[in-house]
Amino acid sequence: MADRTSSSSSRRARPGDDSVGQFTIGAEIGKGSFAQVYMGRHKVSGAAVAIKSVELARLNKKLKENLYGEIKILKTLRHPHIVALHDCVESATHINLMMEYCELGDLSLFIRKREKLLTHPATHDMARKYPSALNSGLNEVVIRHFLKQLASALKFLREGNFVHRDVKPQNLLLLPSPEYRDVNKTTRPILTASQDSLIPVAGLSSLPMLKLADFGFARVLPSTSLAETLCGSPLYMAPEILRYERYDAKADLWSVGTVLYEMVTGRPPFRASNHVELLRKIEAAEDVIKFPRETVVSPEMKSLVRALLKRNPVERLSFEHFFNHAIVLSPIPGLVEDDLPKADHQRTAKEVRKEARTDDPVASPRRHSFRRYPTDQDAARGDEAPASPQEKAAPRQSAAEVRRQHPGPESTARVSHSPKADPVLENPSARRPPAQPSASAPNRTALTLLAKSMDIASLWWARRSRGEHTMGGGTSSSAPSSASAQTLSLRINSAVQWVRSRFNEVLEKAEVVRLRLLEAQRRLPDDHPSHPGNHPREVEAVNSASTEGVFLTAGVTAERLMYDRAVEMSRTAAINEITNEDLAGCEISYVTAIRMLEAVLDNEGSSPKRRTSGLVDDGAGSHEDGQVEINVDDQQSVQKLIQMIKSRLSSVRNKARMISNASKAQQQQSLARRRSGEVTPRSVPS
Repeated sequence: MADRTSSSSSRRARPGDDSVGQFTIGAEIGKGSFAQVYMGRHKVSGAAVAIKSVELARLNKKLKENLYGEIKILKTLRHPHIVALHDCVESATHINLMMEYCELGDLSLFIRKREKLLTHPATHDMARKYPSALNSGLNEVVIRHFLKQLASALKFLREGNFVHRDVKPQNLLLLPSPEYRDVNKTTRPILTASQDSLIPVAGLSSLPMLKLADFGFARVLPSTSLAETLCGSPLYMAPEILRYERYDAKADLWSVGTVLYEMVTGRPPFRASNHVELLRKIEAAEDVIKFPRETVVSPEMKSLVRALLKRNPVERLSFEHFFNHAIVLSPIPGLVEDDLPKADHQRTAKEVRKEARTDDPVASPRRHSFRRYPTDQDAARGDEAPASPQEKAAPRQSAAEVRRQHPGPESTARVSHSPKADPVLENPSARRPPAQPSASAPNRTALTLLAKSMDIASLWWARRSRGEHTMGGGTSSSAPSSASAQTLSLRINSAVQWVRSRFNEVLEKAEVVRLRLLEAQRRLPDDHPSHPGNHPREVEAVNSASTEGVFLTAGVTAERLMYDRAVEMSRTAAINEITNEDLAGCEISYVTAIRMLEAVLDNEGSSPKRRTSGLVDDGAGSHEDGQVEINVDDQQSVQKLIQMIKSRLSSVRNKARMISNASKAQQQQSLARRRSGEVTPRSVPS
C-alpha cells in the first residue's frame, strides 16, 4: 500500500511496459469516464488481476471522496460474489486499484452477445444446454442462476448496512464456471482474495459466476436511514432518486428489477436520453410492466419483476421478502440431467438399494406392494429355479440392481399360431398383474402403460398356446410359416424384454419418489399433521399397500392436483387473452389444461382392468388399490370445463390468425407503396 510510482498515462497505454507495486500492467481492457482498466499480472505468481487506474487530475472533490469511499468499502468486503480489492497503490498522478479479474466481462455484454455464446469455449456448454429463445433474453435457468448469486451479494451488503446505489448490468462481472476452470487447467490463473473467492455460494457450479463490482457510489446506510444524493446510472435509477427525494436501501431493489427485466427481454424496461424523460416514462407506465409477446418467461418471474418495479418504495418488495422469495430460495427448475444435484441422487439410490433388500418375505413383516418383472437375465436363470416352497421364499433380486439394456420394440406381422414357445412368457410370475407404487403421476401412468403392454403380450401367448394344443404340437405347419412364426416370436420376445426393462427402470424411479416423500415427512416438525409419529400403524394400514410408511392426506389425489392446476392455467391464460398478451402462451396453456382434464377423466389409467384369459395365478387374486372413481356430477363438471376451454382455445386461435393476417396485409401494403412511390401526388386535390 505504501508503494508509489510516477508513471504517466501515456506509458500505461503500452502493454507490458510498466508496473505498479507487485503487479505488471498489460493491455487496456476497459475504459470509463474517469478511469482505464488494464490487464495485469502478479510478478511472482503470474496470476491475472484487473488494474483500475484513475487519473487524479480528472476528479473533482466529490469524485475523489467517492473513490476513497470505494477503496474503504472494498477493503472490508470479502464475499464470493463481490469483486475483491487486492491492493491499492497511489502515485502523484494516479490511484491504481488491483482487483479480481473477471474474464467474461460484464453482464450487459453477456446479454448483447447471447447469440454468440456458443462460440466461446467458457460458455459453449451453457449455451448448448440452456439456449436463448429467439427475440428474447437469456434462458430462465441462467437468469435464476444469476439472480441467486446477485441476491447473495446484496444480502451480504444489507447485513453490513451498505447500499450500492449503482446496480446495473455493467457492474455485474462474470467469471468462467468453476467446473470449466477445474476441467481446463490451462486457463489463465486468477489472483484470488481468499480460498473460497471462486467458489459460488448460490446457483450452479456449471454456469458462469457473477460478481458485483464498482462501489464508487456505495455508502453505509442503515435500514432506518434515508439518503438524498443523486447517484447511479439513469436507466437503472430508482424513481425516488430521479425525483430528488430522500430514499433508502430499497433503491437497490428497483435496480435489481431493471436488471432482471433486461435479462428476461434483452433490453431495459425504460429507455430515455435524460433523467426527466426517464421519470416521465416511469410515471406514465403506472406500475404496469409489460413483456414482449415473444419473451419466454414463467409467470413467477414476471410477478417478481413487477413486484420490484413499483414506483412507490413502500409498495415495492422488501429486502426480507426478496431474499425469501421462492425464485431465490427454491431449486432452479428445468435443469438438464448433468446439473441436477448429484449428491442427493446418489444418496437416494443408496437408500433404494438398502431398503429394497428384503429378508425372507414369509417371515418379514415388511411388505412390498410392487415387484420387479424378470428380464433376459432372470429368464436365463429360470431353468435353475427351485420348486420347493422353501427355495421359492429366498430373497429376490432388488429393484435397484443394474439391468441390461434391451432393443426397442419392432414392428410385428399378424400370425395366428407359433410353434416356438416364448421362454420368458412361459414364466407364470411374468403374467401376474403388478401392484403399482404410489409415486408421481407420470411414473404411475408409465407403469400402467407398460403393464398393459405386458398384458397384451400375455394374451398373445395364450392364443398361441391354445393354437398349439389344437394342432397337436404344430407338426402340420409348413416350413415357411414355421420360420415366419419363429421370427415373429423373437421380435415379440425382444419387445417384451424392452418393456420389462423400462418397467423396472420406472419402478425404481417411483420408489425413489416414495423414499424422498418419506424422508421429507420424517423431517417435518413433530407437531405437523403429516409427521409419521402422529399416525399409528392402524392409520397407515388404511392407505394402499403401495404407500407403505407414507401418510397421504385425505382428499389429496393426483386427479385433484391436475384439476386445480388446469383451472389455474386456464384462468391465467384468460387474463392474458383479455389483455392481448402472449397469445401463443395462452394457446399452449389452454391445450395443456385440456390434456390434464382429459387425463382426470381417464379411468383406464387409474384402475386398469386386466384380461389375462384365466392365466393369472390364483394366488394373485384381485386387490383394492385405493383408487376412488370420479362420480357422475364431477365428470359432467369437468367435461363442461373442457368444452369451455376448447371454446376459449378456438377464440385465441382465431384472434392470433386475425392478427397474423392483418400484419401480413399491412406488410404487403407497405411493400406495394414502396414499389409505386407516393400513392397520391401532392398536386392532386383531395
